[in-house]
Amino acid sequence: SGKGAEAEEEEAAQSELESRRNLLKAFGSSKIKKIIAKRERTAVKDSANLFLESSDSVMQWAKAKANASVSRGQSEAAQLEQMVAARRASLPPHNPKARLAKDAYPIDRIVDRRAWQALRAESDYVDELFQGTAEKCCPFVQKGLAKLQGDLAGGAGAMADDATFLGREGALKALSLYETYKYLYVHYSRSIKTDGHDYESLAKTLDLPVGFVQIAVVKFFKNPGTYKGKRAFWEISKQDRLALKLHLIVLILTVENFNASAKVIAEELSIDTVEVKKLCRELGCDLGGDRVRLLLKRPRKRKAVATSDSDDDTDDDADGGDDESNAPITLETKFPQIQLKRIRTR
Repeated sequence: SGKGAEAEEEEAAQSELESRRNLLKAFGSSKIKKIIAKRERTAVKDSANLFLESSDSVMQWAKAKANASVSRGQSEAAQLEQMVAARRASLPPHNPKARLAKDAYPIDRIVDRRAWQALRAESDYVDELFQGTAEKCCPFVQKGLAKLQGDLAGGAGAMADDATFLGREGALKALSLYETYKYLYVHYSRSIKTDGHDYESLAKTLDLPVGFVQIAVVKFFKNPGTYKGKRAFWEISKQDRLALKLHLIVLILTVENFNASAKVIAEELSIDTVEVKKLCRELGCDLGGDRVRLLLKRPRKRKAVATSDSDDDTDDDADGGDDESNAPITLETKFPQIQLKRIRTR
């Protein structure tokens, strides 16, 4: 059949590539041998099994997608498109054309409207937040609420920069979602065990509204059909764990008026600042010292990021210099630029 012939051709092509690789490993230069060895160490054959807790995992996943496109005979443009799609798949809902910080990752799109309505109407701690207390919440949310109340009492809201100020409703929504997602992040790093297989059982275990769980929680936690009697396990993949982490970073930035401390983010997520900075670059942030900013400064023109992914952690110059072009700064322009790195052989 046609499919059988295609499979044979693909198998023959893979065999030929393997033969060429073996020849280069045996008779190639030292440089070529090192390149092949490095690729074999970092090879990713199945993105579902990718260990996305790694600080370089986003780029590794993107390279895996691009490598897969090469075997299908795709053009360079198609490979770049694959890489961009792979790198952005884990980002929270965003507006690439946004020029204002508050529009880049709109708080109204972080979760579905129906999910938010359920959480707002049925969660005691969310209701208490809107009533002005945060006794049941984590320290970060308590501090965020106190700061918001102080700003509103002092009239800061009326004078705030329109690019960052969300208003009382938006700020409280960000705090509520952070409290909810932080709870999932801290207490369920791998899976959620429930007494039943349905959304109601999952909602009961988490003490969250069904309307929120069946939209916003299952976005990260999937039920692969792993049952032990009546019990079920809702598992979070490493890719989804990364996505949850990125959602939390965006919510921290939102609460902090899009100018946050990398150290604070690291402490909140129990990761090091090097990983924080790499993840924030993926979100389109500028870095300067300990500060992480989103669409608040006009940075120097960002250099393209090669697919080899250097481990250099040099901060972006978020405060100095003007962009060399007159094009408007948008979230799209702040994302790391990708280029395919060509390797010359003798």
